[in-house]
This record gives sequence, C-alpha cells and structure tokens, in this order.
Amino acid sequence: VFSNLTDIPPLVEDSYQVCRTGERYLLYFQSATSVGGNRFRLVSAYDVTHLYQERQRQFLVFLAIQGVVLAGTVLAAWRISRAITKPLRVLGQVSQEIAAGDYDRRTGLDTGDEIGTFSQNFDRMVDALQREMEHRSAFVADFSHELKTPMTSLIGYADLLRSQSLSAEEQRDAVNYIFSEGRRLERLSLTLLNIFALEDGNLTRSPVSLQELVNDLVVHLRPQYAQAGIRLHVRCPAGVCLLEGDLIRSLLLNLLDNARKSFDHGGDIWVEAQFTEDGCVL
Repeated sequence: VFSNLTDIPPLVEDSYQVCRTGERYLLYFQSATSVGGNRFRLVSAYDVTHLYQERQRQFLVFLAIQGVVLAGTVLAAWRISRAITKPLRVLGQVSQEIAAGDYDRRTGLDTGDEIGTFSQNFDRMVDALQREMEHRSAFVADFSHELKTPMTSLIGYADLLRSQSLSAEEQRDAVNYIFSEGRRLERLSLTLLNIFALEDGNLTRSPVSLQELVNDLVVHLRPQYAQAGIRLHVRCPAGVCLLEGDLIRSLLLNLLDNARKSFDHGGDIWVEAQFTEDGCVL
C-alpha cells in the first residue's frame, strides 16, 4: 500500500484513523509491542472505500426521497388549500353574479362545517332578496294596472270637455267627476302604498253603502259604454258593508272593463249584489 514508511500517518499507540488517499479511503490500525527488549510498531491498513461509496449512494437516495416527499407535501398542501378555499371562491363568484343581476344563482354548498353553514345562510338571504324583488316587481305591475282604469276615465272626460260642446250642467258633471276621480286616485295610490308597506296585508275597513258605490260608478260609466253599444244594469239593494271603498271601486272598474272588452257588437252587463249574514256578495 505504501511506497515507504513516511506515507504512514503518525498514530498514537493502540489507535486507528481513516485517511483519504486520492479517491480511496483507508482505515489504519496501530498497535505497539516489545520483543527481546526492542519496541515495535505494527500498522495495518484496510481499504474501506466501498463503505464511503455506499454511504454516498445512500445519501443521494436520501436526498431523492426527501425531494419526492417535499414535492408530495407541496402538492398535497396545494390540493388541500384548494379544497379549503373552493367554497370561498364559489361564494365570491356567486356574489358577483348576483350583484350583476342574476338572482337565480345559488352556492349550493354543503361542506358540513362553518363555511357550509355560512353558504346556506347566504343562499337563504338571496332567496329572501329574490322574493322581495319579485314582490316589488309585482307591486309595480299591480299598481300600474290599478291606476290605468281611473286614468282612462279621467282622460276620457277631459277629452269630452275639450272636443265637444256641452251644456253648463254637463260640463259641471264632467268637472265634478274629474275632480272626484282625481281625489279617489290620490286615495287609491296611498292605499296601494299602504298595502305594500303592511307586512300582514291587513287593511282598515269602514262601513260603506254598496248601493251608492255601485250606482255612482255605473252612472259615470254608462255614457262611455253606450258608445260601444253596451248597456249597464244594476241590482243592488240598500245596505252597508265593511270594506275599503276605493279598492272595491277599482276592482269593479277592472271587472267592468274586462266585461266590456269581451263584447264584439254590444250587449248587456249586470252588476248584482246580495247581503248575507256575514257580509255581501257582489
């Protein structure tokens, strides 16, 4: 192994040491002994390069395993974070779509945790919002429909005053009707707004003579209906009912207008009422 004794590393007695020579690793053992009064030093060397090579190989394997474990950990952490944040992303996307006007969108999340509970509460909130929007839209449509008939009557009488020569009494009746219809229209608007504002839908009813209400309405409608060849008849006995007069009048106007539209060449329309033990039937 050695070319001369100077290549042997200095060792203390009874010791060992590993030395590297080039690409090789050598393990030296030294022991001292005495023979015939002379002292000798016995040095042995063993090539352990294969052990260091194996250690290096195992270290590289360990690094490879560590790299795979680290990559797997990063991938698992990414997937877990994606799974955890997915409900939040869905909530964000759905909220943006709802803000843009798509009130039919829902999260539909049921994760069984706090986020799932929040998502369900969010969906219920959107349901309530959608019902409120539908309620408002229906109210606007109903409000417009209820105002259409009295406005038509007002325009008709105003056009009558504008386009025809009427006697002083006819003019007074027309102006009185326009005035009374305008006041009724004002009351009807306030009543409809109150209906919209009421949570339980209850209205304040008062005693009203159904006969007077029906007769007054029919008297003012007969001239218009007569132009279409339609005759209005009333069978309404005297009596008082608890009702909201303006709404009942608006209801009758709509019903009579629907009946008028069903005729092609004129006809007869009857408005009848009868009293019962707990109210009246119209």
